[in-house]
Amino acid sequence: MDEAFHPWVTRITPQLSMLVFPETFTVEELNAYFEALRRHQSTYSGSIAWVVDVTQLRARSVDAKKRRMFADYESAVEALHRKHCAGVAVVMKNQLQRGLVTAVYWMTPPAYRWATFVDRGDAITWARKSLTTFGPAR
Repeated sequence: MDEAFHPWVTRITPQLSMLVFPETFTVEELNAYFEALRRHQSTYSGSIAWVVDVTQLRARSVDAKKRRMFADYESAVEALHRKHCAGVAVVMKNQLQRGLVTAVYWMTPPAYRWATFVDRGDAITWARKSLTTFGPAR
């Protein structure tokens, strides 16, 4: 995996990546992230897992348009996620962030297992374990 496919993403292992959202972002920045992610996802061949850290994100800055963009993206890549995504561990620190994640997943239920955590280390541990329990690419 190309570690530099986007500045918000860090590779932990070849199968496990971490996305750390900034405090705020524009629609244009979110579109650029989705485009980079689409290009990157075209390289998937086996199982992958993600840690998504929203602890820095100001949840109120993610308006309805951005929430819809997340939901639309999830819907667009559902088949890819079913085949390759072992799980997503979401790290959050408050109820506003929890509400944001809930709103997005309510609009488009994810095609993968997911769990929420307060501690990034616990999230990484869960994501690693999800890779060991995920069946062969479906």
